[in-house]
Amino acid sequence: MIKSFLRSISAKARARRGEQFLTLMGVEPHHRILDLGGGNGSHFHSIAPNHKNVLIADHWGPDLEQAKANYGYETMLLDGSKEALPFEDRAFDIVFCSSVIEHVTGPKQTMLDMDDNKAFEATAIVHQQRFADELRRITDGYFVQTPNVDFPLEQHSMLPQPIIYLPRPLQRSLMKTIGKFWVSNVQPDWRLLTAKDMAGFFPDAELVFEKVAGFTKSITAVRKRSGR
Repeated sequence: MIKSFLRSISAKARARRGEQFLTLMGVEPHHRILDLGGGNGSHFHSIAPNHKNVLIADHWGPDLEQAKANYGYETMLLDGSKEALPFEDRAFDIVFCSSVIEHVTGPKQTMLDMDDNKAFEATAIVHQQRFADELRRITDGYFVQTPNVDFPLEQHSMLPQPIIYLPRPLQRSLMKTIGKFWVSNVQPDWRLLTAKDMAGFFPDAELVFEKVAGFTKSITAVRKRSGR
C-alpha cells in the first residue's frame, strides 16, 4: 500500500512537470528533442505521445531497445566513461532531462565505494558542472529537473531526508538493510542539488520550483528557445 501511494504521488508530479515542459518550452512538431537519460522512453511518451522527432540517449542498452521497439524513437547508447556528449553545438532545439544530473557524480563504482563525504561532494560537483556545460552547449532550449536536497523525503531511497548527511559507510549500510523490505532498494550514487547549485550550473536559465505541502520538491532549470 505504501509503495502504491508513493508511486501515485510520483506519477502525478511527473505528469504536472510534463505539462509544464510543453507549456514553457512551446514544443512544436518540427522541434528536434533530446531526452537525455530518457531510459525506455515511456516518460517522454507520456508527456508528448505524438511527438516523433525525439532522440533518447542513455547508458543502458536494454532500455533503449524498448524505446525503439515500443515508441519508434531514435536512440543513442552513451559511453559512461566519456564526459563530452557526442553531439555538435546546438544540435537540438530542446533538451529534456529529468532526474539525471544528481546521478552524474563520477565513475559509478568509484563513487559508490567512496567513504569520505567531503571528497564525494567535491568530486560530484566537478562532474555535475561538466555535465551542465555540455548540456547547455548542445541545445538551444533546455528543461533540466532535479529533486531538491531540502525536501523532507529523500526521493530515491524514500527515506527521511537527514539520511543524506550520515557518514557514507553508514548511509550505504542502512539503505542496503532497509531496502530489503522497504519500498525502494537503492545505493547512494547521487548528490542532491540546491537552488544555488542549479543557478550556478545553469546561469542562463530561469529556475522553476515544484511545491508539495509547502516544501520545494524539485527544481527545474528552464532556458526557453531563442529560435536562432
